[in-house]
Amino acid sequence: MTTTATRRLVSVDLEATKQSLAELGDDVSLELPDGGHGGDRELRVRRVATRRGEADRAPERVSRRIEAACLDDEAAAVEAIPDDRGRAFGAQLQLRLGGPAAGGSSDVRGWDYRLLGPKLPDLRFVQEGDSLTLKADGYVPDGGLSRVSFSLELRLPLPGMGPNLGTHVFLDGGRVWTHDSRFDDGDDAFDQNRYFYGTGAGIDLLSPVGSIKVGLGYKLSPSILDLADSGDILRALLDDQPLETVDQRQSRRWAFYFALGSSF
Repeated sequence: MTTTATRRLVSVDLEATKQSLAELGDDVSLELPDGGHGGDRELRVRRVATRRGEADRAPERVSRRIEAACLDDEAAAVEAIPDDRGRAFGAQLQLRLGGPAAGGSSDVRGWDYRLLGPKLPDLRFVQEGDSLTLKADGYVPDGGLSRVSFSLELRLPLPGMGPNLGTHVFLDGGRVWTHDSRFDDGDDAFDQNRYFYGTGAGIDLLSPVGSIKVGLGYKLSPSILDLADSGDILRALLDDQPLETVDQRQSRRWAFYFALGSSF
């Protein structure tokens, strides 16, 4: 028995007359659009309904479902989205949790974890009296299909402090973007698909639990969202105001970082 689908998570509910074709736990084969067979994927036949209550003494009724998950395969992801820009935003939301991102203490320093590049205000409805108010609480990564980053770091000893204490200066950079138009809404209003660079300095400590790095990063090329409060961005969008009018705080260029273990 075979089936085809353009989704990244394929489920096939077997009709009652076909229940005997698949036993629980049977192996399932998967062929991707590029001709591959999926590698390490979750492929299984599973039970999706259980027996009736013991009181009615009815025979056990079990339906079976074949599931093939290929959530980390780009080729399958691309096939999943039609050439319809009206659905591109929904596709990007699906990528948010598992898609590439950059930023953090062991990546591109100066940015919070996963918040370099595409991101959106984290919108929430808050109960205020008898009404709901839309508010923004920070940012969430918007993901992408491609990611590149680099780190250049110069480590120096601190004179008179021994071999376990030193300092470092660095230059980090990275970019997260979507190279397929079916995942991209084509509007980079927040200027987030380009390369970003950060620099800074810190202290290295060789401790019994490993290397400890603390320091301060500085965003050399921030976007508007890197410098503006998410609430201010939301108000500008709701009021149809140019984003350039939003207050951009230069203090947001600075970010403290702390990391355990060496990055190199």
